[in-house]
Amino acid sequence: MLVTLAAGLTAYLLLSGVRSYPGVVATGLIFMGTAAAAFPQVFAFARVSLTGAPGDLPSGP
Repeated sequence: MLVTLAAGLTAYLLLSGVRSYPGVVATGLIFMGTAAAAFPQVFAFARVSLTGAPGDLPSGP
């Protein structure tokens, strides 16, 4: 999970310096696509991590 989140950070850093169109497309496809796949997993990870916490967690819809 940390690798995929680091891919997002890498993507934004690369996008600030890449000037060519193919470079921007490749950065978006490779790094931002990987980070987008990790985003929903952050919430799943947080939910599993908080199952033993005191208090009530809202249940699903």
